[in-house]
Amino acid sequence: MAMDTFAIKYNRAHNSAIEFKTEIDSEYTAHEQRACLRTNERNYWTLDFEKTPKTFEEMRSFFVAQKGRFRAFNWQWKKLDSNGRKLGGNDQWYIVRFDTDKLDFKIDSLGYKTFTVPIVQVMSSE
Repeated sequence: MAMDTFAIKYNRAHNSAIEFKTEIDSEYTAHEQRACLRTNERNYWTLDFEKTPKTFEEMRSFFVAQKGRFRAFNWQWKKLDSNGRKLGGNDQWYIVRFDTDKLDFKIDSLGYKTFTVPIVQVMSSE
């Protein structure tokens, strides 16, 4: 099955964390031993979305299709939006997944909603 591509217009993407993985063993030796278990960083982002019923329905459908954090998808961290506004990205493509199984939102008047969605980079060994 081909991997889906995330094509929903987001308002902003915040790079919220960078993670490495280090194993520390001091249990069996007199000296602390460290091993790098992940040579590349893992990135985490939070996506902010417009408050329109259309955008929310697109996100809802995509979230359901991915089954929350179950399936990975392609996502581009864009530098600019279609109006030339800076979004803070690098225009690179990443394989990511949702970092939650719950799409949480607040319903405002007339069906408008505010919501953010956390995503995490999928490492090739996963």
